[in-house]
Amino acid sequence: MHPAKIPTVSNGGNQTVLGTADATVVSSGGVEYVLAGGTASGVTIAGGYVGVLSGGTMAGTVSFASGGELALYDAVAFGGLVAGFGAGDALDLVDIPYVSSGGSATTLSWTQLTSGSSASGTLTVAEGGSTANITLLGQYVAGSCNVASDGRGDTLVTDPPLTAAARRFSRRAG
Repeated sequence: MHPAKIPTVSNGGNQTVLGTADATVVSSGGVEYVLAGGTASGVTIAGGYVGVLSGGTMAGTVSFASGGELALYDAVAFGGLVAGFGAGDALDLVDIPYVSSGGSATTLSWTQLTSGSSASGTLTVAEGGSTANITLLGQYVAGSCNVASDGRGDTLVTDPPLTAAARRFSRRAG
């Protein structure tokens, strides 16, 4: 019997998920797209880019390991769990427009639901009539996350705040 091999997408590699993909590691330079009808589970983002398009599903937990970007094209409907979100990571909420000020400015809030070794909470990002509620595993505070434009008018969430120069390098195709 051979040990199970963990699929890895790296160094310019691209994986398109139309059916199912389990336990994929998306390393630096790697890209994974989960298309409508596709399901990815147990994904680890280790410097790469994962885009979950409308109708695509992220089952279980997506884990950040060492930087990278998770782009949610339908963040309002996202039902997965996010672990390890921290410095160098980004959540691109493609369906939530970024508005910097005024009555319809994009807002961010955090609700810690549990603590200790099984800590989790809800990151809520809203603009106008669009609200995304994303479950993050771990302990956070709203002040440690930042919302800004991803350079295309969508909302980019980072922890800690990302510089304008770094936002220009968002991996999502324009």
